Amino acid sequence: MLTRKYKNTKIKYEGIIFDSKLEQNIYCCIKEYNIKHLIKPKYMLQEKFILKEPNKKNKTFRAIEYIGDFDLFIDGVTYTIDAKGMETPVFKLKSKLFAKRYNRQIITIKSCKAFREWYNVILCK
Repeated sequence: MLTRKYKNTKIKYEGIIFDSKLEQNIYCCIKEYNIKHLIKPKYMLQEKFILKEPNKKNKTFRAIEYIGDFDLFIDGVTYTIDAKGMETPVFKLKSKLFAKRYNRQIITIKSCKAFREWYNVILCK
């Protein structure tokens, strides 16, 4: 097992590699509720572009992508879930870019209890 910057450890469960124990626990909750889902959805936040400067070499900027933990499909609505113990500055910026481009927010879940509470609220709508 590999420990990383924010003290999370990658976990292999049912042949899937999760970035943390929290992410794996949320996956188990999703399966428990039998929710249609996608693991590791990828979203384009900004395409690659080239900055052309006069009399200088062109500068290429890489695309900015966001890879979520799960997309859940409930009653025709897509919810993007990110299991996070801590929201980093990069995540906060990508979250804003995601909201602007896709007109919805990333749902940050910090525990299985929080996931269950969020899911029950969604069912009551």
